[in-house]
Order: sequence, then C-alpha cells, then structure tokens
Amino acid sequence: MAKVGPPLQAIPRAEKLEAVKQLQQYLEDELEVQAGDLGAELLLDFVAELVGPVYYNAALDDARLVVMRRDEALQEDLAVLERTVQFREAGRRAQSSGGEQ
Repeated sequence: MAKVGPPLQAIPRAEKLEAVKQLQQYLEDELEVQAGDLGAELLLDFVAELVGPVYYNAALDDARLVVMRRDEALQEDLAVLERTVQFREAGRRAQSSGGEQ
C-alpha cells in the first residue's frame, strides 16, 4: 500500500481565482475557446490533481538535495572542530612520573 503523506493545503482563494482568469485568457487566446468561471475552475482542479503530484514530488526531490548539501557542509564544519587525541604509552608515563621534573 502506498504511503500517504499529510493533506495538502488548499491554494488561497484569491490565487485560485487569478489562476482561473489566466486559464480563461489562455484558452481564449491559444485555443479560441471561451470557458466560464465554473468550467475553467473545474479544468484547473482537474489539471492540478493530474500533474500536481508530479510537481510536488519534484519539489521534494529539490528539498532533499538542499538538505543533503547542507548536511555535507555541516559534516565538514564538524570535522574541522574535531581534536586529535594522543595517548602516551604506559611505560613512558611511568618513567616521567618518577619524580623527574
């Protein structure tokens, strides 16, 4: 079964109405088709449902790439902060702690 993500937020009404107007203009200019408000809105909804997931997934891929690049940069920054640990040999420590200072 496919994993279902969180519900998508609706486009603000004002933006949707502007998209409907632009779609109506496109249909008239390019196809010589006049579409009413309802027809254009239904067409917009259909196209959004049809290709929306393609653009959504592409945006997720872009976001993944950005996160991976930032993670790589963060890993490099953290590596710079690492300190070298040098342990003394047990025999050398015993000799140097024998009162010679």
